[in-house]
Amino acid sequence: MAEKTKRMGKKDSPSREAFIDAAERLIYREGWAHVNARTVAEEAGLKKQSLFYYFDSMDELITEVHSRHIRTFESGLDEVFASANPLRALWHLQLNGSGRLFTEFFAIANHNDVLRTMITEASERTNARIVAHFAAFFAERGIDLERYPPKAVLFVLTSVSSNYMVYKELGILAGEDDLLKLVEGMFRGFDGKA
Repeated sequence: MAEKTKRMGKKDSPSREAFIDAAERLIYREGWAHVNARTVAEEAGLKKQSLFYYFDSMDELITEVHSRHIRTFESGLDEVFASANPLRALWHLQLNGSGRLFTEFFAIANHNDVLRTMITEASERTNARIVAHFAAFFAERGIDLERYPPKAVLFVLTSVSSNYMVYKELGILAGEDDLLKLVEGMFRGFDGKA
């Protein structure tokens, strides 16, 4: 006997988008531990049963939230690359409020192999683009690539911005002014204005 295929809702349905929006808001506001079919449906103002018309599982919904988030970040890279100082522009892109979502996605990925793979692939793809652009930017300005390897600069910039966002979310602001001055000094140095 042939297995019955589940009928799924359209990918471009306003209801499907409402579920993705609701899940993203909940992840951001409450953390992933509070995201389930009931809370997402309530947040979206839709019936819980209809969630599974659009998504096979909550895992699929979470990966859709992550995919959309990555697409938004990757489209922001075009502005980063067009800016006079891509390091400064990347710093501001990373501080746009998405740090909390990335932290939650990393927590989910500890228990979700599909999301872990998606994060790894997206990071490798975006990092390769950024490193190539940083290398060209440094070469144009005569910045020593051995002293400032673009991969290492990206790692430091990303690590500092991520930790800064976590500390800020927790309300740990000691040294914030000094950190921001240090980072701004680094940006001026890469502009040749230190």
